[in-house]
Amino acid sequence: MKGIVKMINPKTCMVAVELETNDFAIIETRNVVFNVDIGDIIIGNFNCLSGESVKNISKDETMNVLIKDINCNSEEARKLMK
Repeated sequence: MKGIVKMINPKTCMVAVELETNDFAIIETRNVVFNVDIGDIIIGNFNCLSGESVKNISKDETMNVLIKDINCNSEEARKLMK
């Protein structure tokens, strides 16, 4: 599934990705360097709460992430990003 990064919190390495379904997935990056920007396009399996490898197409980089929440609306995503 493809999504666009809409919110980031570099202090906690949390990223909110708006998916093609208009829902949000909240992911925590496990990479040593936090290299995610608003507007980046991310592809991956955002269907379950687990560890995954996702691809940041905008940066041509694979990221190890922990999917913290799925099927959020924008308000829920904003609360989880704090």
